Amino acid sequence: MKKLILLLSLFLLSCGQTTTSSDRIYDWQDRENICLDYPVLNQGIEISDLVNEIGAMLCWIDEHIQKVPDHEEYWQTSCETIERGAGDCEDLAILLWSFLKDIGISANSNRIAIVCNTNTCHQVVTIYAEITYLIDVSNIGIQRIYTIESFFIRYPQYKLMTEYNLYSTWSY
Repeated sequence: MKKLILLLSLFLLSCGQTTTSSDRIYDWQDRENICLDYPVLNQGIEISDLVNEIGAMLCWIDEHIQKVPDHEEYWQTSCETIERGAGDCEDLAILLWSFLKDIGISANSNRIAIVCNTNTCHQVVTIYAEITYLIDVSNIGIQRIYTIESFFIRYPQYKLMTEYNLYSTWSY
């Protein structure tokens, strides 16, 4: 209950404020720390194949979280997205990042990435393993798991601008 009250208080304080991406990243990092022990996914899934694991997580997100348009620049924590049952692209990317963290993908290997073209920015998840993966959580019905190279070949108009996780931020 204390977590919910604190999350609601932080949400109300953030309404109406104009912030930069860096400010939103730092704000999210602080709030996400609150829900590190929040139970978000059944731990019974075997971790034998990373792509299959990601596929199972994407199915869970598709079945339980409603995709909504980005009307505000408030980045929900993984806890808030589960509690609300809805989120936009950054909220879904943060939720998948949290699931990957929960199954043991290290913080250094698991990041949320901001990719931008000339008109808009979008948030995805990157995983640095033997192969670097980029996962577009909010696309439904089309390819969602890419090697990072194949994503930028398919979508050359996008450029990687920033990556972040709970502990660090990388700008390009």
